[in-house]
Formats: sequence, structure tokens, C-alpha cells
Amino acid sequence: MLILQSFGKDNDHPSWAEDFISAGWKVIPANNDRKNGRVMFHQMLQTADQYGVPMLASYPACCGLIRTLPLLLPDPNDAEDVNTKMEDHAYDETRYAIMSEIAKTPHRQIQKMNGSWQRTQQARAGDWDPVEN
Repeated sequence: MLILQSFGKDNDHPSWAEDFISAGWKVIPANNDRKNGRVMFHQMLQTADQYGVPMLASYPACCGLIRTLPLLLPDPNDAEDVNTKMEDHAYDETRYAIMSEIAKTPHRQIQKMNGSWQRTQQARAGDWDPVEN
């Protein structure tokens, strides 16, 4: 599954999304709501779940995000957005993921992709036989 912003075309060639779709990938258009995405991003950075696990964490391998996020400043003309003249690619990618329907409603999205959520739970428990059901 791939979340892409690149559905637009600049010429007669297929968009990046069309290229991925033709190669067999499941592609979801990214939600490009920058202001609400920034709010969600900040909320997830500052919030933990009931077990104290952060809602958003980064692996050490996410070098681009780790390098650029602390330096990213607000837009001087719009305090509700980040300065897009700075290196904001890793931030944008993370914001797209946060704003995706998969992040908002993971149970529902898994159900759409894999059949019922109950079957997914049964499969995890070893109680579901795909041949029988």
C-alpha cells in the first residue's frame, strides 16, 4: 500500500500514481490538508496512549525526518503552516501518512482490504481456516 500525492500530470505522460497502479500497487491519494495535518502532527508528537506509548515515533533509520524536523520553522506569512521554502519533504510524507484513512480508522481500512475484521482477529488467534470460511 502506498500513499501518494503525485496524481497530477504536467504533460502527456502518466502520473507517478498511474505508474504505480499499472505496476500492481494499491495507491491511496494523500490528504493534502496542510493546516489540519500540522495540527494532527503536533498532537501526535505530544500525546501518548493509555499505556504511555507515544502516538508518533520515528525509527533511527528515518534520517531525513530526524535531520529536518527540528529545523522546520512556521511559514512567516501563515503561522498555521510550515515554511515550504525549507526542506519539508520528510515532514510532508509523515503528514500524509498521519492524515490517511488508514491512520484515522485502521480497523475499518484493514476490513476493507482483507475482508472482515473478525476474520483478521480469528486468523491471528489461529481459529480461522480460510478454506473452511
